[in-house]
Amino acid sequence: MLAHPIPDLPVHAEFKFNGEVHIKVEIDPRCFEVDPEQEPYLVYGVYKALEKKDLAEMEKEANALIAKSIKFSFEPTLTVKPVFTYRYTTLGDKPLDKNDQTPVVLQADWKFKIPNKTRTYQVTALPAGKYSVLFINHIVGKKQDLNVLFPKEASYKLDLSLVSRIRKSHLKK
Repeated sequence: MLAHPIPDLPVHAEFKFNGEVHIKVEIDPRCFEVDPEQEPYLVYGVYKALEKKDLAEMEKEANALIAKSIKFSFEPTLTVKPVFTYRYTTLGDKPLDKNDQTPVVLQADWKFKIPNKTRTYQVTALPAGKYSVLFINHIVGKKQDLNVLFPKEASYKLDLSLVSRIRKSHLKK
């Protein structure tokens, strides 16, 4: 009766016509625990009492969790490596309200630019990970199909040709 749902790792990617990419990974801090299903959510009342060193430690754990759980792939291969910045929201990337019982999660943000020749994007749920990974994408504002991945599974290859076509036509103007 007191159990909470097992967390997963939603990965949202937004591809804009100018080549800008924003990848977000939502991380429930319960993922850092041995038995997250039995752990309560981090709530705003507790979050607001945390010190900067506590938040820095959580962000360090989040970086390790992402590295252990998710592989980001592009064709052709990009040399850029994920570098995440962190912010705190409630579930679904909604702003925190000041209610002490509001669940708090980390949003890991990675923003970069892809070369015009980038053809595909794919995510793999790595074998060392223990959470399902949700592959959620938007290309130039249009939502793409959702893919749920369990450890050792790879998503479909998201075709980025629409981004390239729009970029080329926009550059010609």
